[in-house]
Amino acid sequence: MATDLAPTSHAQRALWFLHRWDGPSPTYNMPFALRLTGTPDETALRLAVADVAARHDILRTVLEPLDGLPYQRVEPEWTGDLAVADVAGHELEERIRQAVARPYDLERETPWGVWLLRTERGGALLLFVLHHVLADRWSFTVLARDLHVAYGARLAGGPPVWPATAPRYG
Repeated sequence: MATDLAPTSHAQRALWFLHRWDGPSPTYNMPFALRLTGTPDETALRLAVADVAARHDILRTVLEPLDGLPYQRVEPEWTGDLAVADVAGHELEERIRQAVARPYDLERETPWGVWLLRTERGGALLLFVLHHVLADRWSFTVLARDLHVAYGARLAGGPPVWPATAPRYG
């Protein structure tokens, strides 16, 4: 086995098998949304999301098949980006639905995305959609905490200082 590949968990193997069986599908996508008040600083938010991806290897992980089994391969950088859109109130639900319905290819891309949906009333919704192969509902607490730390640091003009070693999937 290549040294840059790590074993998967039982749950990851099961989800990978279903992915191979059915093809890319949004079935196991999990949405997580944060309602923001005021006008978020897009540059700081974009950097904060990248900081969180850099902190958590699992957010840079693809599943690479080898000898009929999946292995975790951690990419050096997250290649995604914060998608930003202005939406009218009646469009918000449809935009969320579209984001959640996006299929991810577990073997070719890190299966998650993040959208900043700015509403006409001055608020915004920060929407994360993560495939279950990367996270569970408990993970959203960690993600929100680390995003809060990173965003605060970026607003202050620097990178985040993390309070402890990042939790690892496994």
